[in-house]
Amino acid sequence: MLSKWIEALPRVSFTVKERKIARKYGFLSYPEFLDNFYIAQQGRPDIPKFLKHLIKNKNLVIIAVYPDNSQFLRDFHKNYDFCEWLYPLHKKEEMNFVLKHDFDWVGMPHDPSRRDYTEAWFIDTCDKYGLRKWYLGFWAEDHPTILHYFDGFDTTLPETYSGKYGKKWLGWRKAVRNHGMKTIELLEHNIRQFRMKIDELSFKHQTLVPYLETKILEGVVVEG
Repeated sequence: MLSKWIEALPRVSFTVKERKIARKYGFLSYPEFLDNFYIAQQGRPDIPKFLKHLIKNKNLVIIAVYPDNSQFLRDFHKNYDFCEWLYPLHKKEEMNFVLKHDFDWVGMPHDPSRRDYTEAWFIDTCDKYGLRKWYLGFWAEDHPTILHYFDGFDTTLPETYSGKYGKKWLGWRKAVRNHGMKTIELLEHNIRQFRMKIDELSFKHQTLVPYLETKILEGVVVEG
């Protein structure tokens, strides 16, 4: 089955075996999807480290994430045209930068605290300008159908449940304790299960309106 999305499990710390498992189930991994080594304490990525990995893997990188909060780099990415470039959008005003410098993708961070706009604004604005939409750090287990409004996404969900929580992921917001499975076996189980749920989601559609109406009732302001 071909997924409607381009999907990535981006963790750089994956072992070679773990990356093979991710690819086995149709997910991009490092270095095909190259995240930018964001350092929360500094508010931007480790740019020298990012460039080192980018150049080292230039024949393997498919999508690279432009350094967050680094507009001073301008269109440096055009010097590395061997891959597609994804811009992580944190502020509405950055959309002008995206349009000026011709990015292949625009990414919406999952965490609302890392952006000054709503899901609806992002979707509408990208559609207005014909931009491909990427969901950065997807973790919307409570409303996974939001993915129908995106063209690609990355997530750490399967490995977080297996590694950090030590649980078997069964489906959206459903997980049980692991009993006896080795760590690598648990990871493969969770990736395989996630693959199945994503494939199921590919054939289900839901408009954004009911979701947004629910959010309004819950007191969340939806911007136009």
